[in-house]
Amino acid sequence: MYFFMYLSYICNFISFFMLAIVATQISLPFLSFLFYFDQFSLGLLSIIVYLFTQTLIIFFFTGMGVNIRDYTKEKQLSDELYQKTKKHKFLLFGPLLLNMGLMIAVFILGGAVQTKGFPAWIQGILFWLALLHYFSILKKEHLCFSETVDIVLEMTKEEREKDIAKC
Repeated sequence: MYFFMYLSYICNFISFFMLAIVATQISLPFLSFLFYFDQFSLGLLSIIVYLFTQTLIIFFFTGMGVNIRDYTKEKQLSDELYQKTKKHKFLLFGPLLLNMGLMIAVFILGGAVQTKGFPAWIQGILFWLALLHYFSILKKEHLCFSETVDIVLEMTKEEREKDIAKC
């Protein structure tokens, strides 16, 4: 559990850093010489890293929900803990998928801007809106991660206490 959680934090940091560089290239094109990649190449790489990160997070919460459901059934615990995880998924998945769609749209529109088939200012505004929405997603992800850890610790409290008593 902790491995995937830390991996997603690291991937979120890398993704945010790459998107910040793309934002710099869009907003301050005269600084583009500082970066090894052009805007399109870095945009492609950053959207791949971003989508991988968000997909990893979706699978983490889906897998944790299944594990918590199975554990509560096996140990005959109340269904309340599983309902909490369902609530987290409900609060996170909708905005997360919306943000993924916005980022994909921004990337596709970037290609349309390069071929002069779409106004660059609309794509720029959409990029900044998607980036601002991404900030709110990061906060929600962090809250859901911490609450999921609390659920797992609450769920396994008795077993951990028994293990400590054996020592």
